[in-house]
Amino acid sequence: MNLQADFIDSLIAEQVLSYKAAKIYNRIYDGRRHLESSSELTKEMEEIIQYYVKDTDGTIEEQATVLALTEESLDKSRSEHNDNIELRKDEQGSYFAVKHNRSGIIYLLPSKDLSINRYTQYSIELLYRIESDCYSEEASTSLLKPAVVEKIENNDTWKLKEKGIIEAI
Repeated sequence: MNLQADFIDSLIAEQVLSYKAAKIYNRIYDGRRHLESSSELTKEMEEIIQYYVKDTDGTIEEQATVLALTEESLDKSRSEHNDNIELRKDEQGSYFAVKHNRSGIIYLLPSKDLSINRYTQYSIELLYRIESDCYSEEASTSLLKPAVVEKIENNDTWKLKEKGIIEAI
């Protein structure tokens, strides 16, 4: 009797996981379809997103410049409206600057393990618009549109040119 109940429980768990995975996929697909319909995604952005999604072995982390928000940007944005968001080279950072080979545009990609919670939400929202109906206390992210940055000459600082879009899942 116990084996039958365990079998039924495992089938139900499988269906729940399949349902959740399908729901997440549909939300990501709907988000991308919305972006595509509004022409916000360029061909280069699509290529960068594909590169990001397919990177399962950490190639991006090895080849990209690792960045973190500067304390000055965080402090200024808390006290006043600050459109001058800067990032600095930091091996402990949560973002990767990746230069597109053909266009030369530098895209900002979030770390794959970036999660949104009450401690990180504010800083993430300086760089990305968060798309989601709601999210839990600790939500993982899906990249819908990379942010765009430019390197400031003669130092290890990058300036945000255009916010990206991520989805909390």
